[in-house]
Amino acid sequence: MGTLGYKTGEALANVGNFSIRIKGKGGHPGAMKHVIDPIAVTAQVIAGAHALVGPQPDPPSAVLAITHLESLAPPSFNVIPSEVLLQGSMRAHEYNVYQEIVARMHSLFQKLEQQHRCTIELDFSAYYPSLINDESLHEKLKPIQHQLFGEKNIVPSLTCLVGEDFSFYSRKMPGQFYFLGAKTAHNDGFFLHHPEVSFDEECIKYGAPLLAQGALRLLQTT
Repeated sequence: MGTLGYKTGEALANVGNFSIRIKGKGGHPGAMKHVIDPIAVTAQVIAGAHALVGPQPDPPSAVLAITHLESLAPPSFNVIPSEVLLQGSMRAHEYNVYQEIVARMHSLFQKLEQQHRCTIELDFSAYYPSLINDESLHEKLKPIQHQLFGEKNIVPSLTCLVGEDFSFYSRKMPGQFYFLGAKTAHNDGFFLHHPEVSFDEECIKYGAPLLAQGALRLLQTT
């Protein structure tokens, strides 16, 4: 509470939401010579995709996460399905790293298709670019920041691989995205989208003046 985080230049992540469809040939486990098992291929797809990013430092510079796996057939002990669906999120701080991982995913899947005589379809349904924070704008707002938070409570933020709609605006006009301290006493281990995450709404008394007074200062100095 009472802290303000910032990062100038390229910040947050380039984010892509993807779907992978592994199409084989379903059948009976007793007649595997007639089957192209998409579940077995799926195991190699997941392991291979994760290996493209590899071990990461803390904080990481790139992440590939499989968030959903579904066999596109009713559950059965003795029926191998024809198709498996994977969904996930691919994130990288730098755009060239993001593009490289996408290219390597396509290459990996082409090799697995040839090896297993299956079809692997990779589709990206959404893309969010990284955020661009304008350093000159941040400098103009420093007097307001110091007044509201105190200089020692204004801290550089580490790389954070989250996506943000505001990134589209930041590529059209100068902007600055800040992190407002809102941690509660009992919320020491939960992050966004966790059912137990909570925020101290007392942070509003810091955030609202930052926006209002910051806007007035920019109008007066522009």
